[in-house]
Amino acid sequence: DLTSPNYINIKELPKDYTLENAIQDGCFVLKNNEVISEDKEQIDEFIKDTKEGKEDFIRIVNSYEMLDKITLITDIQYKSGKYYVYQKQIIGDKEESQDCICIEMQTIHDKALGKIYYLKDRFNQSVSICIVK
Repeated sequence: DLTSPNYINIKELPKDYTLENAIQDGCFVLKNNEVISEDKEQIDEFIKDTKEGKEDFIRIVNSYEMLDKITLITDIQYKSGKYYVYQKQIIGDKEESQDCICIEMQTIHDKALGKIYYLKDRFNQSVSICIVK
């Protein structure tokens, strides 16, 4: 919640921000695409609210292991009919970030992968958010 006194701007989150920190902060948290946060419906509630035009915010933290531990943190703020997205990816001790403005949030179901959440920008380009098994 952007209005919470405990809210930390995504740009200021430490590289060692843990899944436990994210759960304590009320984020929608996944580990290897499995939801581990308490509110399993948080992202679907966010989509429902924003499709009804309600301003809202969600922080999604997804961590998975490949050759290195990868953590993807995504902040999405819905305001004035647009999704303002900021993503920060941490791989080992390296950090990359990107931001964009999107106009639509969608989901698709894939039998092999699960439920895929993504946003579309004004050029109809997809911005991947997360996959939930």
